[in-house]
Amino acid sequence: MTATIRRAVLADAPTLGAIHSASWAELYPKALPAEVLAQLNPEYMAHLWGKFVSKGGDYKQWVAERDGSIVGFVGVGPGRDSGRDEETELYFLYVVPEARGTGVGTQLLAAANADYLWVWEEFKRTRKFYTQQQFIPEIVRVTRGVGPKSRVGVLFGSSYQTELKMIRNPAA
Repeated sequence: MTATIRRAVLADAPTLGAIHSASWAELYPKALPAEVLAQLNPEYMAHLWGKFVSKGGDYKQWVAERDGSIVGFVGVGPGRDSGRDEETELYFLYVVPEARGTGVGTQLLAAANADYLWVWEEFKRTRKFYTQQQFIPEIVRVTRGVGPKSRVGVLFGSSYQTELKMIRNPAA
């Protein structure tokens, strides 16, 4: 069963905040301190989603719906890496557990049309998904979190995460 893909709107923020918070609690308990995950509660994430969908311009988000319920979301924006600001970076893609493996993630990724993404190295299933979607590893591996002003340091305190960069396969 395919999902309906549409642009996210401000009215979606509470639902998206709940799904986003639940996704992080499920997927990142070994990677992030419990106190950080506790701060990413549904209300806080809904507040962030209000900012996401209001930003406009090159920042875009889509939701996947089945039977009137949101079952996944994706967000993209300008590339944040040096020299990649003209490209589209995948910022996030999450699907609720009961909709995983049903094609929802593939539909969302197609809507986003991203040029590249970063994925945490330990997420082998996620990396496999992106590989199946014609993304290949670029020879870039970064441990983020060095210092309080780094991207990971700002978001998650002192956590260190090794990420791999994946780019859309130019031969695909």
